[in-house]
Amino acid sequence: MAETAPDRSRIAAEWADRAASYASYAVPKNRPFARRLVRLVAPTAGERVIDIATGPGVVAIEAAAAMGDGGSVLATDLSSEWQLFVVGAAREAGVTGVTFQAMPAEALTPGDASFDVAFCQFGLMFVPDPLLALQEMQRVLRPGGRLGIAVWSTPDRVGHFVAQRALMAALPPPDAPLGPSPTSLGEPDLIESLVAGAGFVEVAAERFTSAHEIDSPDHEWSRLVSERRFADQLERLDAARVQKIRRTVVAALEERRTDGVIRLESEAILVTGRRTAQA
Repeated sequence: MAETAPDRSRIAAEWADRAASYASYAVPKNRPFARRLVRLVAPTAGERVIDIATGPGVVAIEAAAAMGDGGSVLATDLSSEWQLFVVGAAREAGVTGVTFQAMPAEALTPGDASFDVAFCQFGLMFVPDPLLALQEMQRVLRPGGRLGIAVWSTPDRVGHFVAQRALMAALPPPDAPLGPSPTSLGEPDLIESLVAGAGFVEVAAERFTSAHEIDSPDHEWSRLVSERRFADQLERLDAARVQKIRRTVVAALEERRTDGVIRLESEAILVTGRRTAQA
C-alpha cells in the first residue's frame, strides 16, 4: 500500500531529526558499497543521473566523481534536511553538477525519460511501496537506461546493525511501530523479483561485503541512545534497567572484537537492470 501524506511527513521528520548523527556514522561505512555500485552501473561523462533516497549523498558524489565534469546528478530524498549535507559533500569532494530536490521515491517529479541512470542505495527498504518506487525509476529512465539498487542482506549477514538489534530486543515494545527494518528486502531473490516486476530487464545481482571498525562500544551506545526514537523509550525506564540494557548492547559488540578492534562485516545485495528500449 502506498504511503499517505501524513506518513511521509512523519518519515521526513524522523530523518531530519537523525540526519547529522546518521551522516557522521553512515557515510564512511556506506562508501565502499557506493563505489562498487557505481562501478557496476558505470555512468559516463555527459550522462544524466538520478540518485533516489540519497540521504547524505554518498552515491550521488561517487557517480559525479566517476563522470567528471561532463555529467549531472540529481540527488533526491523525501527529507529536505539532506540538501545541506549533499551540497557540502559535493563541495568537499570537489565534484560539480550535483543538485538536490526533495521528493518521495514513489512520486518522482521529473518527466518521463529524463535520465540515463537511476541509483538507490539503502533507501528502498524504508519506502512503504518499493515496487511503485521502482516503477517510478523506470519511468524517469530513457529507453535503455540503467538501474543500480543496493539493499542490506539478511540480519545474520549485516553486522552494522548488531548494536541496534540488541538494543531493540532489550527495550519494551514501542507505542508505535519504528518503521521497516533496514534488512526488510534482504531475503533471497526478493529485491531481484521486485526489480523484474517493475519491468526492468537484464536483472543481475551481486553480493558485496565490506566492514567497518568500532573502537569503543560505549561510543556506539551513546550514538544509538542519542536518537530520539530510542531516547524516548529509555527515558521511561529506571537507571538500573537502562544500565542493564547498556551492558547487553556492549556485550553484543564485544562478541565481534578481534585483536583489540570490533570489526563489523556487512553484506549488501547490489542489483542492476535496464529499461527496455521502446519499440
